[in-house]
Amino acid sequence: LFRAEDVDKERQVIIEEINMSLDSPQQRAGMLFDELMWPGGPMGRDVAGTKESVTAIHRPQMLKYLNGYYTPENILISIAGDVEDDRVISIVERYTGDWKKGEKPEYLLSRTNQEKSRLRVEYRDTEQVNLLLGVEGPSIFHPDRFTVDLLSMILGEGMSSRLFTEIREKMGLTYDIHSYVEHFRESGTFMIQAGIEPGQTAKAVRAVLDQLSLLVRDGISAPELNKSKEMAKGRLLLSMENSRNVAGWYGAQEILTGRIMTVDDVTQEVDKVTVDDIQRVAGELFVTDKLNLAAVGPIKEKDIVAGSFKLE
Repeated sequence: LFRAEDVDKERQVIIEEINMSLDSPQQRAGMLFDELMWPGGPMGRDVAGTKESVTAIHRPQMLKYLNGYYTPENILISIAGDVEDDRVISIVERYTGDWKKGEKPEYLLSRTNQEKSRLRVEYRDTEQVNLLLGVEGPSIFHPDRFTVDLLSMILGEGMSSRLFTEIREKMGLTYDIHSYVEHFRESGTFMIQAGIEPGQTAKAVRAVLDQLSLLVRDGISAPELNKSKEMAKGRLLLSMENSRNVAGWYGAQEILTGRIMTVDDVTQEVDKVTVDDIQRVAGELFVTDKLNLAAVGPIKEKDIVAGSFKLE
């Protein structure tokens, strides 16, 4: 297992994958954003590693990792489809029955510990500025996670979202702009991603921040909330038509939270969210000292700061 020649071959493949990611301004902006959000922590590191870390890995480290993490205590098997329970259990036991037990490894917590806004720009001679603006969001356990999901839909998911209609359609400052949310075990992120013409960067950032301030100050309308709820429920129901998605849905919940929410459970939580909840959560998230902005393109930090990098 893990012959030296096989390890060397795969090492070169991964290094080329890292090179490809570094060559992509959009992916590079994502890496910089993670470093800003979780400085010095595991969540702030790219999952592929660095050329230096990959070069330093050899067979002994790989075997140690395999024996430490690939153990029955740290594995979950999720199966969905037209299967018989007894047969599935029999097959799993056949292939895992002699698996040696180990100790479930601990993992390092990742928190932002943020006290002021963070900004990082990497200069590149590109046609566009690829930009990520975001804040720390709620964890997968937080009661506001569904409220934040709906907030993202209203703000930047779809062609009728606020960011798309205001920043792209009305102001013409960007071709692509959208928001999305990620929930982890002890933290999360709320992010806005955009591709901007370099000369319009400061103006576009100011326009996005103004939209965040507007949400905090004036909230949303009942029709906006109802539309986002129907979108959220529709997406969920549609995804459940795919067996792979179903297996991932239940498996991820079990391994991350230790409990299962059904589709009905989730739709009930979504329906509970109110207009006031959206405005409250927006006020908690969108604060100047919590802002993180990473950008890759032919600009410098002063080009963004000049446009006033703060919520008003």
